[in-house]
Amino acid sequence: MRELAGSVLTSAVRYRYLIRHYPKDKRTHAIQLGRFRNYINDFRTLRIQARIIYDYESFEESIERSISYMIQEEGKNLRLLDEIDELIDSIQSKINN
Repeated sequence: MRELAGSVLTSAVRYRYLIRHYPKDKRTHAIQLGRFRNYINDFRTLRIQARIIYDYESFEESIERSISYMIQEEGKNLRLLDEIDELIDSIQSKINN
């Protein structure tokens, strides 16, 4: 990926150089611009492929985080249910006395 990014930058610099130093040579400008576009397209394709791979790995991690979150929430809910049961018992004992 670094090599392709380097190619993109190099072709951009070459294109800019040609425009500044050879402003009338439109054919060379068109050729260099085509090379630049090809490198950009190749870089985009590679970046998308890398993103797909990264998203696949992060998908597994997000599932793990979701499961962990659900387990934590279940524990909190059970503690709240225990507190509610204790409050109900204390209220019933006060009513009966």
